[in-house]
Amino acid sequence: MTWIAYHCDHAIIPHMMIKKAAIPMPQARRARGDMLERLTEREFAGPPPFPQQGLAADARTRLPQMRQYLVMLVAAAAFGFSIGWVPARAAERIVPATRRAVAAYARVLQHANPAMPNWQSTSLARRVLNNAARWRIDPNILVAIVTVESSWHTHAVSSAGAVGLGQLMPGTAAALGVNPNDPAQNLAGAAKYLSDLVRKFKHHPNHYELAFAAYNAGPKAVSEYGGIPPYYETQHYVVKVLRAWERLQRTIHVAALLRPVIPRGIDVDYWLDAETH
Repeated sequence: MTWIAYHCDHAIIPHMMIKKAAIPMPQARRARGDMLERLTEREFAGPPPFPQQGLAADARTRLPQMRQYLVMLVAAAAFGFSIGWVPARAAERIVPATRRAVAAYARVLQHANPAMPNWQSTSLARRVLNNAARWRIDPNILVAIVTVESSWHTHAVSSAGAVGLGQLMPGTAAALGVNPNDPAQNLAGAAKYLSDLVRKFKHHPNHYELAFAAYNAGPKAVSEYGGIPPYYETQHYVVKVLRAWERLQRTIHVAALLRPVIPRGIDVDYWLDAETH
C-alpha cells in the first residue's frame, strides 16, 4: 500500500491511497499524472480569491497547536529547573513516628485534603512514617507522591482504574499483595512500590526522577527510553512531585528527630509490619 501526498500553495491535498493489488501501476501513473496536471493548472491560475479567509481559518487551526507547544515549553523549562533539586542522602532520612513528627505530618495531610478529619490524618501520618521506616525511604517522598496522585483522598478512583491513596492499578496491587480499597494497605503498597523503584534505578544519577517517572508511566517505559519517557503527562508529573517534595522539605522541621539508621531484625520487622498493615 503506497501513500502519496501532494503539496501546493501552502495547502495539502488529501492523501490518496493506491492499492497495488486493485489498481495496476500504469493506471496509477496515469492517475498521478492527471492530478499533477490539475495541480499545475491551479498553481498558474494564481492565488485563490479572498485569501484572508484562508489565513484566518489556518490561524484558527494552528492556534490550539501553538498553545499546546507553549505549554510544553513551559513544562520543559520547569522540568529543567526542578530536576536539579534533590535532597542529599534523602533515602536515609528515617523519621521516627514520635508524637511531634506525627502531628507535623498530620497537618500536611490535612492541608492537602482539608476534608480529612483529625483522627484520620493522625492515623495516616503515623502509617506514613512507619512505612517509610519499613521500606527505607524518605517519608517526604511518599507524602509527595500520594499528594500528587490523590491529594490524600482515600477512595479516589481514576478514569484508568487506579485506586486509592497511591492510585495503584489492580494488577500492581495484586503483585504487591495488598488490597487497594483498604487505605492502610494501599499506602503500604505505594511505599513498597516506590521503594522498589528507587532501588531499581539507584545506580543512575537521576534515580529519584526516574523512580517518579516509573511510578507514573511504568518501569518498562523508563527502561525502554533510557530515561524519563517523552510523555507530556509523565514529564509534568515528575515536575509536580519534585515541587511537592521540595515544599515538604521546607515545611516539615523535624531535622532534630532524624537518625541515619534504624535497628533491623526479625522482632523489629514484625512490629513494623503490624503498624503498616
